[in-house]
Amino acid sequence: MTGLLLLVWSPLLLAVAYFIVTFNRLIARRNACSNARSGIDVNLTRRHELIPNLVEAVRGYAAHERATLREVTSARQTAIAQLGASGSAAAELKVGQSLAQLALRAEEYPDLKADAVFNQLMRNLTEAEEQISAARRAFNGQVLRLNNLVQQFPTLLVASIMGFKTLAPFSAAAEAKALPAVSLDRLAQHDG
Repeated sequence: MTGLLLLVWSPLLLAVAYFIVTFNRLIARRNACSNARSGIDVNLTRRHELIPNLVEAVRGYAAHERATLREVTSARQTAIAQLGASGSAAAELKVGQSLAQLALRAEEYPDLKADAVFNQLMRNLTEAEEQISAARRAFNGQVLRLNNLVQQFPTLLVASIMGFKTLAPFSAAAEAKALPAVSLDRLAQHDG
């Protein structure tokens, strides 16, 4: 009789144990994704904190670049408001574009390029951009691991029962993938 009970209950106990282990793996992966996303937000916040100092450094040398400075400031404010939201990637793309425009405009001011404060801010900004890129790669790696668990058999059974969904990786918008247009006429105007 004991052998028969063991034969009947063993598959059920194994199924329950598998369910618990798989559920815990899914929770761990989801938490890893949240943690990696937080890493992106921390680095974006660091970049946002550098921007006002950079704008002030440029403002002293290039007072007539008000439109560029306003664009950087506006993009920063929008990105801060979108931090962690679904529109975050688009807002951060705008910040990146406005910072690139600011750096391009700064090239026109030799005194600014030689300024130690400006150079340190630009190094800090470059470092922040590298850390953002690393954090995005880490996030995408965690998302891949979670998505594999959610989509592969037999863990997809537990995932669907418990309501786990795939996550979208952090990807560049179409504008960021396009190559920038370089106008030799514009460069010649600045050189001449």
